[in-house]
Amino acid sequence: MNVKRAGGFVSRRPFLSVTLLCLALLVITVLGFGFGAATADDADLTPEELAALAAECPVKFSNPVFLEDVLEQLHCQATDLTEERLLEVTSINISGDNRLDDVSDLTLFPNLETVVIKGCGVRKIPDMSGFKDLRTVNFSGNRISSLKTLSRATGVEELILDHNRIRDISPLAGMQKLQKLNLAYNQVKDVQVIAQLESLQEVDLNFNSVAEVPFLGKTDIVSILLEENYLTDLSFLEGNEKIVTLNLSYNGIKDISVLRTCSSLEELYLYGYRTMDLSPLRDLEGFHSIFLSESFEREDNVDFMKDHFKAADKYTKIYLIALQRGIETYE
Repeated sequence: MNVKRAGGFVSRRPFLSVTLLCLALLVITVLGFGFGAATADDADLTPEELAALAAECPVKFSNPVFLEDVLEQLHCQATDLTEERLLEVTSINISGDNRLDDVSDLTLFPNLETVVIKGCGVRKIPDMSGFKDLRTVNFSGNRISSLKTLSRATGVEELILDHNRIRDISPLAGMQKLQKLNLAYNQVKDVQVIAQLESLQEVDLNFNSVAEVPFLGKTDIVSILLEENYLTDLSFLEGNEKIVTLNLSYNGIKDISVLRTCSSLEELYLYGYRTMDLSPLRDLEGFHSIFLSESFEREDNVDFMKDHFKAADKYTKIYLIALQRGIETYE
């Protein structure tokens, strides 16, 4: 068919040809037609497909799940993955894959800077001493009980091990560059080794079995989370001038008067208590954020924060805003 335009007739056939060509390219893309050896660019490869890739690869993997992650990173074919190409791998990030019970293949990547293996059922961390550039290690949500293989990972700065089965953390003593440590949801009682970690700034010990942290004042820690442990006495916080963030929720604490000596304290979590005298917080110049249970008796107890609070739980925020506006009742 021809279309009449000003100046003459124009054929529509070229436009039809271009349209058909575009449709053909779209179909090829959607169906995933390609040429050459297999790659792992398509997500969710079956075990059979992974096995086929592993058979093509010059480097032998104990667990082909690692192979899948690496091929996606390097955008290469399995046949091209040599030991030299493995030197380019600086991070491993695998989550929720229950096929990854064996992580010994990590040693194939000597230049790793970040290792994230979460929720994969890992029971044992391989020897990490050979990774000179390793800075972040995350084995959250696994079945790890021993940290002995981490003892010589001296360059690590961030270590995340929450939701495991850890009791003994003494192997961490040599990690002098460690700045952030997450051990939440484990079975830790003795935390004395933390006193030896001179670079440590942030510690998460929520949901463990800690009864005291007597050395805390001798460290440079600015944030410590101790929710649902066995704390009853806060004397270990006496005169601490470095703590900025503190979580004491769901412990056996009845008195926080010692906190008046924590001059840098800005943020406090006290979930799990119905009543507590908060007056020791009044004279802390930088204190601005508090988080309390819904049932906490706020009236006349948090009033001192009405003009300078930055963050709070929902009900404390409602109460303080009501005070700011001169409203006598609040919901």
